[in-house]
Amino acid sequence: MDIQIHRIMEAKYKVVFYTISMRVSAILTIMLLFVFFRRLNFNYNSEGHYFDEKHLIVYNQSAILTYGILAFIFLMLTIFFLLLKRKTSSSK
Repeated sequence: MDIQIHRIMEAKYKVVFYTISMRVSAILTIMLLFVFFRRLNFNYNSEGHYFDEKHLIVYNQSAILTYGILAFIFLMLTIFFLLLKRKTSSSK
């Protein structure tokens, strides 16, 4: 009996961990996609720089690729944790 209770509790903790991990990676995906699409619309000069006069910041065009790659990685992590959560919760 104790083994069954232990397995049920272990599965519940896994579901909670997968849910939290999925939500965190989904939030990071949304944030990175927001930055990616926002910076995609900047008017960069011929050297690949954009100067924001309001905040006195220079944005680099090469960072767009980095934000896109990171957003894709976190999107894949979100899907991975979603699938693990479904697999764990359905195997109870």
